[in-house]
Amino acid sequence: MPVESQPMSVESQAMPVASR
Repeated sequence: MPVESQPMSVESQAMPVASR
């Protein structure tokens, strides 16, 4: 599912702190 990977990647880049 490339669509799910795309939005997740954008969120990870916009909020790298959330991943931590």
